[in-house]
Amino acid sequence: MQVKDKDIDVSITTQATAGQRTVPARPQVQVTTSTQGVPEHCTVRGWHYVVQQVHGHWVSGSPWWLTGVDIDTHIWRVTLCRLGGSAQVMDLRCAGQDWQVAHVGDRVGHRVGDR
Repeated sequence: MQVKDKDIDVSITTQATAGQRTVPARPQVQVTTSTQGVPEHCTVRGWHYVVQQVHGHWVSGSPWWLTGVDIDTHIWRVTLCRLGGSAQVMDLRCAGQDWQVAHVGDRVGHRVGDR
């Protein structure tokens, strides 16, 4: 499945195996953070976004009993925007150095640059 929008292009592929649940692949992102680890900029599928607002941050542990690795997962709910495009609420997930788009939420009503 591919979700296309003029402001964000997030391709989602699935792997279906008989008898197993279909799990969507999450797009990789490159994130620039502040010295405190707060996302400031990110690139998703070649599109550059600026973090306009941080709505929340939470940490969850990994199922170490299944994987043998105990890595905390940080999730940041942010409003991302591109110049001239509308703002988009997304959840960015980070486990170690691996950042992914965990959830794409609603659009924010105004376009960046419109006042």
